[in-house]
Formats: sequence, C-alpha cells, structure tokens
Amino acid sequence: MPLPTIGTRREAIRNLALAEREKLIRQQILVGDSRRWRPRWFDGRFLAASDLQAEQNYFLIRQADLGRAGGSGVVEGLTVSEFVDPETGLEKLKIEAGSGVTDTGELVVLDEPLVVVPADVPQMQRLDAAFELQVIPNESGRNRTGLYVLALRPVEWTANPIAAYPTSLTGTRTAEDGTIVEGVAVSLIPYPDGNDSEDWNRRRARVARDIFVEGRDHGTNSGVLPLAMIALRGNIIEWVDVFMVRRETGAERPAGMDFGFGARALREAHLLQYQAHLADALNATSDEPFAAATQFDALPPIGQFPAGALNANDLTQRFFPAGIDVDLAFVPEDELPALIEESLLSPPLDLTAGVDGLQGTGVIVLVPLTRAKFIESRNTLPDWDATLPALRPVFNELRVNATPRALLLGRMFRFPTLLAPAPEEQAWRKFLREALNNQLLWYVRRRHLPIPSNVAGTPVNATSATISDRGRLVKILRTDVTLADSFSRVRAVGTPESAALATRLAAPAVLDNPGLLRDLMARAAGTEAAPAAPDAVVEVLKTAADPALGNGLVEIKKADPALVEALNTGAASGVGVIADVDKLAREIPAAKFTEFTAALKTATATPATLPAQIAQLRKRFIRP
Repeated sequence: MPLPTIGTRREAIRNLALAEREKLIRQQILVGDSRRWRPRWFDGRFLAASDLQAEQNYFLIRQADLGRAGGSGVVEGLTVSEFVDPETGLEKLKIEAGSGVTDTGELVVLDEPLVVVPADVPQMQRLDAAFELQVIPNESGRNRTGLYVLALRPVEWTANPIAAYPTSLTGTRTAEDGTIVEGVAVSLIPYPDGNDSEDWNRRRARVARDIFVEGRDHGTNSGVLPLAMIALRGNIIEWVDVFMVRRETGAERPAGMDFGFGARALREAHLLQYQAHLADALNATSDEPFAAATQFDALPPIGQFPAGALNANDLTQRFFPAGIDVDLAFVPEDELPALIEESLLSPPLDLTAGVDGLQGTGVIVLVPLTRAKFIESRNTLPDWDATLPALRPVFNELRVNATPRALLLGRMFRFPTLLAPAPEEQAWRKFLREALNNQLLWYVRRRHLPIPSNVAGTPVNATSATISDRGRLVKILRTDVTLADSFSRVRAVGTPESAALATRLAAPAVLDNPGLLRDLMARAAGTEAAPAAPDAVVEVLKTAADPALGNGLVEIKKADPALVEALNTGAASGVGVIADVDKLAREIPAAKFTEFTAALKTATATPATLPAQIAQLRKRFIRP
C-alpha cells in the first residue's frame, strides 16, 4: 500500500550513495531540516528511550507546523466573561470550554469551563516567575494594578510513577513518572501601556488605538493564546475587553489583495471590540448622546453609534468630530451584512488626527428600511450619487480653516438663511425620524472613489455628470439678474436637494445651453408670489441628474445649428420646454431625426403654443 507521506522522490534520494549525497549537501542542493528528524527503525537495532522521545518530538513539531498554516487564534469557545460569586462576593472570570492554536502552532484545549480568581494570586505569581512574565520584579502579586492580558499557555507535566528496571547489572530499581500530561496554564501577562495617570476608560481607548491603528502588539508573548485584556485595580476588575487581543483562527491571512489595514482577524476584532466598548460607554453615560472623541481614540471603518446624536429637523449630529463629512443613505435592511463585509477592507478612523488630519474623510449614516418600504418609497428617497443629505456638526470648528476662495465666494453670494422645511415636506425625513427611535444606527466609512449605482448597465458621460464649473456659472449669474434671482430662490429652499441642484446646474452640459439653464432654473425657482417648493426642486434635480442631459441638443445642433441657437436665445427659451425638447431628441429614431428637426423648426415659429406642439411631436414620432 503506498504511503502518502513518502512523496514522489523521497525513496530515490534515500537510496543515493553516501558520497554522492554528501556532495549534494555540501553544494546546498539538499538542505536538511534540523528540527525534524526521526529514528530509522530496522531489525536488530537496540531501542532506547531517547529514540522514542525523538519519534514523539518529530510528530509534535510536524503537527505544530501544520497548525501554524491555518493561522493562530481561537477555533471555538474560550469566551471570557466577568461575574460575581453570590456566595463569596468575589469578582471572578469565567473561561468557556473551547480550543485554539497559538502562534507557534500548539493546540490549546479546555474540556470544561474554567473559573479564574484574580485575587487568588500566590499560585499565579509563581507561574509568572516560572514563565518569566514578571516584567516588574518588585510588583506585589497580591496588589495587581494595571492592564493585563489573560492568556492560556500550553504546558505539560509528568504523572503516574511506575517502576524502572535497572539498565546495568549493578543498578537498582527506581521509580519514574510514566505519563506525560498535556494541559494549559492561565497567565496574566502585564501589558506595558506606559501611562498610569489616565482614567481607566481613556486607557482603554488609547490602547485600542495602539493595537488597531498603530499595529502595536505588546504583552502577547510568543507561544500563548491571548483571550482578553483586563484592567485591574488592586485585583478589582475595572473592565474586561475580550476582543482587544482575542483573534479568530483562519482569518490571519489578508483577504485578497490587501495592501492596507492588516489581516482580517485584526479588522474583525476592532469592530467587535468597538461594539463592546460602545455598550459600556452607553451604560456609563445613561444613554445620553456624546461625542466620539470623549470615549474613543479610533473608530472602525464600520460600526454603530447612538441614534440620539442625530437631529432630524435641522440635520445636525454631535457624534463625529469636525473634519469628517457625514451623509445619510437609506438602504434595505437585508443589505446591511453585505455593507459590513465590504467596509471591513477600509482603514479605521483615527480621531486623534485633529481637524486637519480628518479633512476629506467621509462617513455615511445608514438608515435601514424594510425591503417592501424601500421599493415603495424609492422615488421619494434621495439619490445615493447626487443628493445624499448631509449632516452638519453642532459645532463650527471648520470655519477657521476655510480657504480664501471659500471665504471670497461666501462674501460674493450671500443667500438668505431660512428655517428648515417642515418634516412633512420630505418623505425621507419621516423615515429618518422613525429610525431615530432605535437606540443605535450604523455608519460606514465612505470611499473617495465614487461607485455610481448605474455603472453596471448605463453609459455615463463624465463631462455632464461629475464635473462642475462653478466659476463659469458665477460669470453667467453676474450678467443675468433674472437668472441670479431665480438661483437665489432655489438656494433659499435650504434643503440638501437645493444644494445638489446648484452643483448639477454648473455642469458643462447645462452651461453650454443657456436656454436649458434658464428652463431648469425657472422650473425649480417658481415666482416671486409663489417661491420655490422642495417638491419642485426634487423634480428638477431628477431631470438635471440624468447623465445623458444635453445629448439631445447636441444632436439637434449637428443637424441644424441655427435651430439650437434659436432655442437658446429666442422666445422659446422662456416657455419652459428646452429640457423636454432635449429629452425628446434623445428618443427619436435616427431614421426620423431629419424630419423631426424640420417639424421642430416650424413649431418654434409660434412660441406661445410650443408646449402643446412638443406634445404633438412626441405622439407623432414616438408612439406610445
């Protein structure tokens, strides 16, 4: 029967002549593994205890190498929890049954739950001395204070004495332990955080940043399996943070082409550690809203935060610090797991970077809706790419960092500040208010590379959808008082949609057609007697956000340049049909386009009836 461990060429190498084999070794063509060697058995060989020990060591080393291939960490169980013994009143730690693999590949197993008493330190102190874990020799084990890593160390000892026969004629019989028992030892490894003056919560936040942002890994000596970090004050447990040092096995390898933030196990641990820390912070603050920087030094790229930190009426938030752009997005609740999985690839948010360091960083607050409600209300929800509602911080620290250009534009265009519209005017505010009834909401870090939702099947003209020429728009507004007045009424609506529409109106596709610009502005702005309404702004924004906007006028210009000039400068531009003409021209079949331009030229001769004639042209050339 063939042996799978022999390999394809092992037998051939083994049968080489001794001189030839030694020559290959000197030439470093054959390289031996000094850790792995085993006795070669043959009939007539004398069997010694050292031979059997070498056999055991060979398989132990080989098993450890295979264990390292799968990654170190917890395989299952081994969860650490804190409880108070009702009989003695002592604080204790409970380690659930489970198994794991150390970074040296050794297996650690607990068959049943284990209770650890931090106050029972004499025995633990002797183990610390044996394993050389006492980094402070004068520290009293009976008064442990500081941060410690609770870890399991694989150990072995001998037991079951049996009689040993003499190995010589003059020898005497002795007793030797006949069994080697493998087990684990519980260790409290001091964690050198370097600052004992901070309160315990701030030390927890700082150490989390050191581990998950800076990548430091103190206190987890090689050969142990870390399970939790514990803060002790005179052997009294201040807090237990499981995921600060615990890692799951099989996730140590980077996920795919990961050139950034560490292994997957570290990213998962950061999210789980933050969630546990957030729960403790909410309990300590009685669920009152608080700023993230008061409790954390770093945030994972995705996580939860107190919903009470948001205000649905004035769209403000007090959780994320200044410098971070915060937007809203409405998503089906069944897509949250996929968003969490994808966002684990992003780097964490370093809250110690300050306002300048956080500039350009963005997060999106996810407002979950049921799948049925999302589909039903999709047309009333803001578009992810164009009209994400933005959340402002309740403080205004960014004002002092405004660029000279921003300050100059602010002086040139002063738009009236109006109160926020009533929540009933926008359907998405109702959904946001319902979401705020929950205690927590999810956020994700927004990537700088935009991924539009229509990239899968619709061609997008980059010059009309993503580029804005605000300077050119300013020049046009300076020369056209009526247009500037309409623009002011649109901006005065004070909604995220009005700001997004202002950006869309600065696109080259709109600016290249003055009639189209006046048409869209008139539809959104209303009149002096009936000022702009949010619903009208939303409808015009849908038209302006079309990536194909302006393509129809381009085709008309190719067929008849004078006709486009008449539409842009003539009386027809004030009727409010330029956008309709552009859309109709994009839908006309190529075979009928010449006939269409001729009919359109005839229709523009009577501007007063142009809207009705455009409707007739649609029926004539595009049958329903």
